[in-house]
Amino acid sequence: MPDHTLHAIDGTASNVLGSGFSWGSTGSFTYDEANTQIDTLVFTNNDAHLTFTNTSLELLKSKNGILQNSNARVGGSWTVTGSDGSSFKVWRMLEPSHLVEGYLLFSQDRADGVTYSFSNFAVGDPMPYADIAQQTTPCFTAGTWIENPSERGAWKRTVSAIRSIRDITVRKASVGSEKVR
Repeated sequence: MPDHTLHAIDGTASNVLGSGFSWGSTGSFTYDEANTQIDTLVFTNNDAHLTFTNTSLELLKSKNGILQNSNARVGGSWTVTGSDGSSFKVWRMLEPSHLVEGYLLFSQDRADGVTYSFSNFAVGDPMPYADIAQQTTPCFTAGTWIENPSERGAWKRTVSAIRSIRDITVRKASVGSEKVR
């Protein structure tokens, strides 16, 4: 059976929806990129969807690299609208309850500072693995050239020559240049 690596956030965290957020509820939160942990979940499944009912062949294989091998299922989805005009779906994990119940898997990357509102909960809506945004952090192999538009003067060097990130500035399409934290 193939593995599916997805990234999720804990919807019950106090800076997201909180522990009182229940199935079918509506609500909203403002995404805080610096203070919201993104967890890596690996699912093993014989098909392309995580569902509400077919848990015998759907497993949460690992969470952040720690083996789990627990039956997994998704409870449903909401339509999400962002204060930036975006609109997409988010699914909420139902099981395994001791590990990821309440975790949210988004079909689109979230943007820092945007308020997202949840509506139209659909119980048992299957989650296609391919629809989940990967929330990936770029990884550069040795030999990759990096250009830095630093205030101290722009420079260009290979990633393996960089010894500290404190002086690196990145240029983001959404906000321009920003220091790496």
